[in-house]
Amino acid sequence: MGEDWFIEYIKKIRREFENLLSEVERELYSPLIDYRTKTLQPLYEIADLGDKLMIRIDLPGVKDPSKVSIKGSENKLLVEAKMERPTSFEDLPTYACRSYNYYRVEITLPFPVDFKKSRAKLRRGVLEIELPKKIKYYKVKVE
Repeated sequence: MGEDWFIEYIKKIRREFENLLSEVERELYSPLIDYRTKTLQPLYEIADLGDKLMIRIDLPGVKDPSKVSIKGSENKLLVEAKMERPTSFEDLPTYACRSYNYYRVEITLPFPVDFKKSRAKLRRGVLEIELPKKIKYYKVKVE
């Protein structure tokens, strides 16, 4: 009877680990081409810099910052960008032979962020997005 809390705790950790593993597998094996939206999913990385997140997204063929759209919420980021010229993969066997001229990626963020204070720059086909973490402090009354 006294060990029930411990068994439940271990089960909870196992469920969280399995969910995390599923998410990693989904990201690793997700295709870089989205046939439904006819877009390419660019490569990206997320760096935790303490008080902010730095996200770098490869957008080769995108030169004009006005062709990039960034939308987000506390825990999601959506980036869409239009290439200067369409690209195709004629030499590779793909499901559908077509050309692509848009990138689209939706990223789940590891922490809540403050989009009002975010900054982004596009340089040489790499989009860098700085997202300050949303930190909530609460005052506790001491009696």
